[in-house]
Amino acid sequence: MSASKPTDKASSKPFDKPSPKTKSKPTDKPPSKTKGKKQRKPLRKPPSVELPSAIDASGERLPVGLEPGWDAALSGSKFARWRTFILHYLVDRNGLQSAIKAGFSPNGASVTAFRLLSDPKVKAVIQAHEAALAKHLGISIEEYARETMAMATADPQELMQMRRVCCRYCHSPDPTKPLMKPSEVTAARQEHEARRAELLAKSGKDVMPEFEEPVAWYNPKQDPNPECLECRGEGEVQPFFADTRALKGSARKLFRGLRVGKDGLEMKTADQDAHWANMGRIIGAFKDRDQEPDATDVASAAALGATFGAAMAKSRETAEQVRSRRAASGMDGD
Repeated sequence: MSASKPTDKASSKPFDKPSPKTKSKPTDKPPSKTKGKKQRKPLRKPPSVELPSAIDASGERLPVGLEPGWDAALSGSKFARWRTFILHYLVDRNGLQSAIKAGFSPNGASVTAFRLLSDPKVKAVIQAHEAALAKHLGISIEEYARETMAMATADPQELMQMRRVCCRYCHSPDPTKPLMKPSEVTAARQEHEARRAELLAKSGKDVMPEFEEPVAWYNPKQDPNPECLECRGEGEVQPFFADTRALKGSARKLFRGLRVGKDGLEMKTADQDAHWANMGRIIGAFKDRDQEPDATDVASAAALGATFGAAMAKSRETAEQVRSRRAASGMDGD
């Protein structure tokens, strides 16, 4: 009799001999710490976008219109703060703040800004930047002025109106009965028929007359009737907002959106006063003293300083003469 292999009772299958252990090959990869978790893919770098500006020798990006070497006329440590002032001024157009950021004293920053902005070298850099910026944006000063003027003179009534329309009695055949809209007539007819059916069910008699159909409708687009006994020709006030989908020209640019509040709709528009102020600056109606002074501003400041200095010198001279007279008369001191 041949010997049989031992079997597993549950499966009735013979046991196999255990296979010899195989050594795993060493790998360079470290053991994964996040066993059973999905590995996140590394984030892809967004594509770099080339901005329309140049980079100077120090690696800093320059404002539009400035190329490496723009400061050739302002080279050297003497003009270091001048160059910093120009770079800040081309960004925010604020002479006072640009002077402070450039390292000048805050106490005299306003006068410093006047002096720098009136310098021919600084003016040349600013004018070159403005010309390059206008070319890059595809707009000229004339086009900007034309657009600003259009916004300043746009008619807000193309967007919103306060209308006076007829009241419900203005055009009624019977001055004592108000006119109704079609939907209101339908609701009144249904209410009349329901009341009529209720009375008929209770008394068994049709005691209510037929519904009186109107001979005219209420049309709020009609003008007030000067002879109306109800409103005396003044009509009713009705606010009106234009359909913004049909807006064109300057009225479309004037529109800034709608806001829904507790008091209803509110239409927001551009600030036309600000556009008028910009137009005044363009034509030179007044000067923004914080931004672009001319030589007369610096001359006025210098003249004021000279006048003040002369007055102080005269005051010191007068005081010296008084002390001399007091000393000669023996009144100076005990």
